[in-house]
Amino acid sequence: MLWKKDCKQVQDRGNAMYTDLLNSQGLERIYERHKVSCIQMKCGYGPYEKNSKEALRFRQKGNAVFGEKKWMHAIECYNKSICFAKDGSELMGLAYANRSSCFFNLKMYRNCLIDLGHAKENHYPAEKMAKLDERKAVCLRMMEEEIDRSEAYHAKLCYEPNENFPCFANVLKVANNTKHGRHVIAMTNIEVGKTVMVDKPYFAETINQKFQRCNICLKTETNLKPCKTCVYTMFCSQCEENDLHKIECAVNQIHYSTLGFISFRMVVIRSILIALNTFSGIDELIAGVEEMLLSDVTEVPESLSEPQTKYRAFFKLCPNPKQQTDGALQRKVYLIYKLLMESAEFAKKFNSDEHKRFLMHLIGHHIIIIKDFIRNDRYKTGTQGVFGEDIEVYYEHCMSIPASYFNHSCAPNAYITSQNGSTVCVSVRPIRKGEELCVAYDEHVLLEEKAERQQMIQEKFKFQCKCKRCESPLLELLSRKPSLRILSDCNYQSFIADLNAMDDVKSISRDQQESLKLNIFSLLKKYKNHNWLYEISRIIYSLYTVALIESESLERGMPYVGRVLNFDLE
Repeated sequence: MLWKKDCKQVQDRGNAMYTDLLNSQGLERIYERHKVSCIQMKCGYGPYEKNSKEALRFRQKGNAVFGEKKWMHAIECYNKSICFAKDGSELMGLAYANRSSCFFNLKMYRNCLIDLGHAKENHYPAEKMAKLDERKAVCLRMMEEEIDRSEAYHAKLCYEPNENFPCFANVLKVANNTKHGRHVIAMTNIEVGKTVMVDKPYFAETINQKFQRCNICLKTETNLKPCKTCVYTMFCSQCEENDLHKIECAVNQIHYSTLGFISFRMVVIRSILIALNTFSGIDELIAGVEEMLLSDVTEVPESLSEPQTKYRAFFKLCPNPKQQTDGALQRKVYLIYKLLMESAEFAKKFNSDEHKRFLMHLIGHHIIIIKDFIRNDRYKTGTQGVFGEDIEVYYEHCMSIPASYFNHSCAPNAYITSQNGSTVCVSVRPIRKGEELCVAYDEHVLLEEKAERQQMIQEKFKFQCKCKRCESPLLELLSRKPSLRILSDCNYQSFIADLNAMDDVKSISRDQQESLKLNIFSLLKKYKNHNWLYEISRIIYSLYTVALIESESLERGMPYVGRVLNFDLE
């Protein structure tokens, strides 16, 4: 059981350590299998060290993609070149210079100038320096003539931020009752299309977009810089000095290529590191955790503006902190515990039996929260992993504490998506003052009948949905009945035609994506007073389609229709 103390020690001394969660036989074999798996992955997926040949190969690949005008794909290749290049080498300077050309063609002129600076700082050849100066002059001229798109796709609140919950607009508040638990309600009427939450992740990690996103905050479309040790980690300028990756990098440099829980483990490790950074020492962390265990598990946080209040809110997401531990949880705790204790710096902090046992329970607590509340993209492979579990490949993990406060509805009035690393909530139906904001936990329920929706929610989220659409036979009937008025609307017909034309996401530019979103919200505003109809479901569902296309665009290279300047590449 989590957070159970040793009864014998309580009787003997009046105070006691937590029980040893890892005293079962056979756990050593789990760690041995993990080590073998890591060796196999290293042999099959290397190299994992700085490598000039790889840096050159990726830069040349980027040049080829650049010639096809796939700027984001080219940026990914140049990022790989930057990661494999030795720090301060000419290879790194050349890759930065080429990446600046991509930013220029994306009309992200500020980013272009930053990369020109990085190129000069990293031994860009002196005999070619005039090319960079010419590019800088053209860039500065274009900034005077056109709008700089460097910050064009960053989400922003439509209202002033909430003083205690800066990620929320000041029109929202978090409430709590026995029926709904923690939930979010509107403090005033909210129109369709209003961005009411923009939350940077409490912690996050990307697997498949590691050369496109900041390893700490998942920000993309920015001037990423590499880890100086490993070759699979990049940081934005705000996260460059963050110390979270230092221990992770030492724990295991090849975790990005592993599958199943092996990839999931690193986000748990990161959550433990954040807990340590939140308190001044281990004893203060223990005292804080023990106070939280004694207080109301359903409490609403006073704020999310300070590190300790954020961690308290995260810790309180565990619905039953003293629940029974099963064998699967025990094995996962064991592996993460062993990985952390491999770090000499970490082991020095947890050098007593009391601290080590506390760490075991803290890891278990974090695993339970992350398993239930973290937003991730994954798919099952049909094979089994180290623990005998079905392997799921995780693409991305993102922990948003405020997003966990939104309840589910099959007829939602808001939707949650990701935008450039942030978790964003936007209203999709009119919301009255005092009304709860609800989102669809799985967008596929929007288009399904009640029986299929109920089964989907029960299997995936372990509860029976009792939203107004599921509880009202009339609303369910209306949601399956076509609306001739909407179907005959030329704007709706144009919207459907645009959706059907998006089979090949490679042909969809970012401007076209933004235009489609504007059309979607225009339709939602036009029919805001209609009951929940099938066409409403389809329009809202399309928002998730656009979000998927945005993600696919990052992976495959975002095309852009406009002026192209083919600077000489190195």
